[in-house]
Amino acid sequence: MLEYIQRYVIECEWGIGYLVTNALQVCGAVILLREFSRDRRGLLALIVECLLGYAACLALHSIYYALFGEWQMDHIVFGVFMVLYAVIRSRCDFRVCLVRGWMYAASILVMLPISEPLGRLFASFNEAYYAWAQYLTPVVMAAMILSEVWFLRHFSFDTGNAIGGKYVWMQLSISIITIGIEIYAELTGAISSV
Repeated sequence: MLEYIQRYVIECEWGIGYLVTNALQVCGAVILLREFSRDRRGLLALIVECLLGYAACLALHSIYYALFGEWQMDHIVFGVFMVLYAVIRSRCDFRVCLVRGWMYAASILVMLPISEPLGRLFASFNEAYYAWAQYLTPVVMAAMILSEVWFLRHFSFDTGNAIGGKYVWMQLSISIITIGIEIYAELTGAISSV
């Protein structure tokens, strides 16, 4: 069970960008599914929650890797993490968890295949001048995740202005279709790396 930690965390077999991306995904989920005060205590609580969430995600990765290997590991583990986090730790309304969770999961699946080619594209402009060019892929992923989290946090879920049921189901349907297409394309090899 510790083989995952050894290969992907300690030896960084898939690079530091893999760890950064997983950490960003967890932090985005925490920000979307929990409310924190905007003072020092709230910031400290957010940091602690993100660290605990990341540790839980590493544990889920380790268990999944021990049982099934690498096949769809990150997609499935992140989905399981989102559901467990929404059920166990979120105090948000059920509709908030559904809309934010599904849309976030769908957008992550769309972001992952384009972050590396975009990072390589930016690095290719003149890598000799930028010692940090190898870190552009995680920077691209961070920008996309933070933009998505900002966007999803700005939906109004107040009681008087709550999103109606048909819009919730419409957003869920679009997200589920996106996730299905992404998984189908990956399984059939329809998406080739750029």
